Formats: sequence, structure tokens, C-alpha cells
Amino acid sequence: MQVTKQNNFLTPHCRNAEEQTLVLAIYNKENKDINSLIDVLAKWRWMSGINIANQHEDDVARELALLSQFVVTNYPNITTDEISLAIDLSLTNKLDVDVRTFNSFSPMYVSRILNAYLDYRKIKYDEIYDRKVKAEAKKKAEEKPSPEKRMVAMKDLILYFWEQYKSDGEVKDHFNVLYDYLKRTNQLNLSKELIDDAIKYGKEKAKGYIANYFTDHLGREKEEADSFEKRFARNYCIQKMFDDCEDVDLIVSKVTINHFIDV
Repeated sequence: MQVTKQNNFLTPHCRNAEEQTLVLAIYNKENKDINSLIDVLAKWRWMSGINIANQHEDDVARELALLSQFVVTNYPNITTDEISLAIDLSLTNKLDVDVRTFNSFSPMYVSRILNAYLDYRKIKYDEIYDRKVKAEAKKKAEEKPSPEKRMVAMKDLILYFWEQYKSDGEVKDHFNVLYDYLKRTNQLNLSKELIDDAIKYGKEKAKGYIANYFTDHLGREKEEADSFEKRFARNYCIQKMFDDCEDVDLIVSKVTINHFIDV
């Protein structure tokens, strides 16, 4: 069976042969013709144990022709391969349906099985597709941007925090990304005086922040103050650096691609 582009993007996420068969059956449109459908229905009729002792061959042929037209009309989106799969699933009790024929291979029986198959298909397809989405999201999260992209992103980040500070009077870098970068590349002048002032600033800011956002109606602190003190202290260092700089382009110009190679 030829693997098409559509099913090729799902088959890697199938966990077993049954799921692969389902995906391949859904997308294989090449054998969707009336003759192949009649052949499948004839096989289904025989495998279901229908007794044809009292039926003439012409009557059986007419019955299969009518059933095939019924399937084409009412189930246009089910491939012939899917009907074969539905037969196998029904005969192995993997569909949530009564598979007894009562010696009547009728449109009612066929539709009962195919409807149960459609329910099965939706559940399985959604499971496989969900795996695909999660796998792609994980892969994307693990992909490391190129040094050039990281360099551009850092320049944009510096400009963003510069504008934020000039507008709000505060750098709100919650993860201290800019501080970590500037410290790593030795671009921060961390004098003892600056560090002392930053620690004092961090303690005062953290105290107010926790009181405003992290104290519930019982007056219980929900977060440790230490992490907030460090965050605000480090952002204070960035703020003082901005104060001492007349033009943000001077900071941006020092960001080079070498800062992001092998990091």
C-alpha cells in the first residue's frame, strides 16, 4: 500500500500495528471503487457466518450491489480499507457493538458496525494526533536557537527593558535574563557600593511585593522572600547601568554573536 503524505505525518506516532493499519486505511483512497467495495462486502458476509443455502447467487449478488450503494451513499468518507479494518475489529470484539447478525446481512447490520467503527476511529485518531502535537511541542521546546537568533533576541530585550525603565522607572525582568547575560559577559560594574544598595533595594521591593500579591486573608506568606529579593536586587543593577548610559545603542553595540557560541 502506498504511504501518502497525509498518513506519513501520523504513522511515526502510532504505537502498534493496529494503529498504523487504521491510519493507512483512513488515507488510502486508491481502491475506493464499487467493485472493490462489493468484494469486501462479500468477504464480510462470508466471515460473519451468513447461511446462503436457501439463496440464489443472483439474489446474493443483488443484495451485495444494494449494500454497496448503501455504503457509498451513507458512508462516503469511509475507505474500502477501513471497511476491511472494521470487519476485523468487529470479529475480534474490539468495537463497542453487538456483532451478531441473526443470519441477516442487512443495511441495519452494516450501519451498526460502521457507526461503531467511526466512534472507534475518532477516539484512536484523536489519541494518535494528540501524541503528534505533544511530540512536536517537545521537539520545538528542545530545539536550541542559533547564536545569531539569540544575539538578535538579546538586543531586542535590551531595547525593551530600556524603554520599560524610561517609561515606568523600573526594570521588570522576572527571570533576570538581562542581568545574567551582562554578568556573564563582564559588562556589569558590580562594585561593593552597588551591591549593598541593590541588596537594600531588593529587600524593600520584595517586602512590598509580597504584601501586595502573596499574602492571603490569613496573613500567611505564600512565597519565600529570598527569591524576590534577589530578583529585584539584580534588576536594580540593570537600572543603575541604564542611569549611567546616555544612549542605549552603546549597550546594544556590545552584544556580539561570540557571546552566544557554545553557551
